[in-house]
This record gives sequence, C-alpha cells and structure tokens, in this order.
Amino acid sequence: MRLLITLLVLQLVVITHGFRRLGTIDWLGYSGRVYLIDANTIFLYEFTSPSDLVFSTAAGAQYALGPVDNITDMYDLSGDITDSPYLEVTQGDTLIASFYIPNNVYVPCNAEYLGKFNIPGEGGTYHQLKGHVFMDRQQRRFFVAGFHLDGVAPFSFFWLDVADVATASGIKTASSHSQYGILPYSPSIDVNVTFPPKHTNTQFKSLSVWCVEFFVSFGQVTIPDVSPDTFTCNGYGPVEIGKTPPSHDVTGDMYVLGPTTVGLNELNYDGNPPATWYWTGMNSDLSDGYIVRDQFSSLAPLKTEIINDNIVLSLPQGSDVCSADFFSVYCVRAAVSFGTVNVTESFGCSNCPATCKTDITSYPSEYQCMDVGDQIRVEYLYDETNNYVTFKFHTCNLEANEYIAVGLSGSDTGVSMTGGDVILCYYTTTGEGVCSDYKMTIRSQCATNSDGNYQGACPDTILGGVDNTYNTQVEYLNGKTTFTTTRNITTGDTYDKDISSTETYYIIWSKGGTFEPLSGGRWPLKHGPGDRAAQDSPIQVRFTNDSKCEGYFQCASTPATEVTPWTIPPICINDNSKPIQAYIGNTGSKQGYSGITG
Repeated sequence: MRLLITLLVLQLVVITHGFRRLGTIDWLGYSGRVYLIDANTIFLYEFTSPSDLVFSTAAGAQYALGPVDNITDMYDLSGDITDSPYLEVTQGDTLIASFYIPNNVYVPCNAEYLGKFNIPGEGGTYHQLKGHVFMDRQQRRFFVAGFHLDGVAPFSFFWLDVADVATASGIKTASSHSQYGILPYSPSIDVNVTFPPKHTNTQFKSLSVWCVEFFVSFGQVTIPDVSPDTFTCNGYGPVEIGKTPPSHDVTGDMYVLGPTTVGLNELNYDGNPPATWYWTGMNSDLSDGYIVRDQFSSLAPLKTEIINDNIVLSLPQGSDVCSADFFSVYCVRAAVSFGTVNVTESFGCSNCPATCKTDITSYPSEYQCMDVGDQIRVEYLYDETNNYVTFKFHTCNLEANEYIAVGLSGSDTGVSMTGGDVILCYYTTTGEGVCSDYKMTIRSQCATNSDGNYQGACPDTILGGVDNTYNTQVEYLNGKTTFTTTRNITTGDTYDKDISSTETYYIIWSKGGTFEPLSGGRWPLKHGPGDRAAQDSPIQVRFTNDSKCEGYFQCASTPATEVTPWTIPPICINDNSKPIQAYIGNTGSKQGYSGITG
C-alpha cells in the first residue's frame, strides 16, 4: 500500500502560456520547486533530495534522480509528461508529492534555457538579483523562475539590448510583475517578460535588469543567435496586417508576431466607453467573438487612456492567427467596434504555420465557481481521489495587512460564525501572500479567557491544531487580489471540518483589518457590519456540483473610499485615588482600532 505523505498542487495565473510551475516540495529534507518546461522536460529549482527519487506519470514517462543538494537543472523524462494528468514524485513506495498537470497547458516547441542572471566577466549580481531565465521564441516571451530583487534601486527595469552586454541604448520591456513600471521588491517569484511588438526575435542579444538612473546592469543573460527558421515557423515573423481605423481615438498598427501572437504597435485609445476589450472571432459577425488576453495575462476591460503603447495579444489554446477572421477594440455593451483589422483580407494565410502546441486529452481541470459577496468570488478544484481541494479567493481593493476569510459555517442549518472553519488570507507590505487555517470558537477576536485558554477567531495552531493550508500564492492586478491555496479534504485535525462530496455546506466570509499579536504573524480584527456573510441571504454549496459564475471577475478602477478614523478625546482624572473601570467593546472596524492605531 503506497503511503500518501503530502500532496502539493500549485497553479499560477501569471503563467498562462508556456512554462509552468507545477508545485513546491518542502517535507523532511526534500525541498525545491518543480516546473514543466516542455512536453517531456522538467526543471528543478534549488532542489534538495536526501535519497533517490523517481518522477513518473501514469503513462509510463519517468526520470530517476539520485540524492542531490540544492541543484538547479533540467531533466528529460522518458516519455510525454502531458499524456497524464499527474506527475508523481516517489521515494520507494512512498508518494512524496503529486503535481496536477492542467488541461490544455501550452507546451512550447522551442524552449531554451539561457541561464541565470550574472555580471559578464565578474559573476554574481547586484541588489540580490536572482533568477533562471528561459526563452520561448515562438510565443516571443521570457520566463524567469525564482526572480528575486531587493527593491532598493529606485529606477530598475527589465531591459533588452541589441548588444551582447547591456547598455543605456537598450529599451525597457514589459513583464507580468510590473508591466512597464519600475521593478519593486520581488521575493523569489515567477515572471513572464515579453518582446516588444514590431521587434524581431533575432534583434536582441541580452536581457538584463537595468538601472536607468546610474546606467548599470544588475545582471543579465545572453540571448544566443538562432536561425530565424528555427522559431519563426516557415518565415513567420513581424508582418504588418493592417491599421485600426479611428473611433474613440483608436489608432495603431497591427502585426503578426507568431502563430498565436499579435502585436499592437503605438496603440491609442481615449478610454471613455465602458465594457471595452481586445476582441477576436472566427467569422464576420463581430458580436460572435471573445476576449483576448494581453501580455499581462489580463482580461480586464480597457478603462484607462492608452497613449502610444505597445500591446501583445495571445490567442487561447487551440487557436491561431489564421483561424481568426478579425481583431478589434470592441465595446461589448454597445456591440460596436472602435477599430477592427480583418485578418483574412490584410494578411495572406495560404502558408499559415503550425501552432507549435501539443494536443492534450481533456481532463476535468476547470475550477468550479461561486460569488459569495460583493466583489468576492471563490473558485475551487475538488479532487476526491487525491484528497485535496484548491481554492482561489478573488476580491477587490484589498490593502496590505487586510484580510479576506472564506470557509464553512459552524451551523448545518444556516450562517453562523461560531464553530466556523475558514481559511484567512492577507498579503504583507512586502507583497508576500499568507493563508492560514482558522477556527471560530466564539464571536470575538482571538484572545485568552479567564482560564488562560484562547478563544475567538483564532489560528488552529494557537488552539492546539495544525495549519493544513499549503502552496499559498498571491497575485494582484488592476485592483483585484487573488489568493490561491490548498488543503486536504480530510485533515484529521479536530479543528477542521471534512469537506464531503455528498454534503451541502453554508458558506461564511468576512473582510477586515489585522493586528500583530505577541506570538507573531497577523490575526484578524473585527470586521465591519457589511463585510461579512449575510444571514438573510445564505449561500450553499456542494463541492462536487458543476457550479459556474457568469462573466469575468473585474474590479472597479477607483479604490475604495478612504475612511477617517474616529477622534477619541483624552480622559482627564484629577483624583488619583479614584478607581477607574473600563469596558472593552467591539473594535469599531476601520474607524476604530485599526484606523486609530494604523
């Protein structure tokens, strides 16, 4: 009988095409990240194994790895990884980890490992820069695994240069981490970096992190010379297919950059109409189309003015440029195009190249979904066979050290905080995402009672239980914050509820501020009156039901209204012998404790 030690699954929204982090191992001396690079190659990042391991799939692909100490390298399995929904890691008969391979994951046809950032001729880097860089020429993007930067340098960017060594003549380029903005503190995250539109794949010789104030590179990788035929698919390169006609000041040149990639060069748009997206379709009816992601993996409507910007659009899996009939800046609400390019008329597709992707058998990989509150959405992937459920919590206008908590009601007949089992998430001022297991013993903040025992909204670990959440990831874009975390369906912890496939549960949620207890970390303050699940409109869920949400989850472009804390006048007592009696009530939400103390 194989012993299941731990199951680790992680899906990152930021890596929507190309390279994908499958998950992280951190158990009894085994540690490191596992990435899928192409159809039969895995990349192990800072990986340690005290004994022999075998990476394998149900279809028979495998690789045997001996004991290693903090290695970073690529390994080819004996078969196609994507023939199976799981990649298992075993030590003898013990299952160390099982990584889910998502349905229809894009597999690059020309993945290249460029190495890690370093200073040419010197070695090392500045400002704690770290990262291993891959390039997918077909999709015209880089992938940086484990990107780390201390964030101290005030004006640093991802930088492409036609020279082998970075110079001030290079150009900044966009990333999924900061778009075209200054690179902030980056705590070993995974980042996509894109080629700018209207630039050929063979044009650049180096990718670096460059400081424009002091004209210095913190570290770079060299881009090798490759024959264009290797990655342009029969000469497919930046080909102009037309101009967008003006409406709402929409202007720009459109280029085909690859089989599934289109570039908009010097795009302009006045940003006025609501419900406007990048749009494509496969027939002449513009209303029968769908949204296209930009280089930041964003599906958000275009709500701000665009001035001479370069945009890269990526078609979804299974599509290519030649199957599309048009690209448009399209207002869905009014069913009006503000600028359209007809692909079949503007670009000859008689020699349309292959899309360089692997067709993968369909597996039940889609998350189920429910909207539980105002601008709060929960997605979940329930895998009863492997005893885990992965959650994604989406919310809007969440600031650092503010929390969102979602979980199961303490009552089987309605909404009740008391007895509830929730996952509470927040992100720190340095951008680190934190999710923890909480038990609601009574309706109050976590504190000790007269017996010295903790009660209230407390972490399981404080009550004597175990934090059964793992693989936490946070992403934030355009006002939306998304936490991804996983827990076992059955944990064996007395402070957790089992998540049965046959039971129906009432959902509870809340949002609010946090405080720092003496034990470290952050605990929740009392939420505001409207920042919780309503008892008069309860939400129920059965985790195996096929539940879907309508439309894309988007956040308003304006932040939440700032709340002014209450002014508390001082209490003056002239008689020092007079006894003082104080009653501690509710915290007062953002106008009370959290607003006053910061």
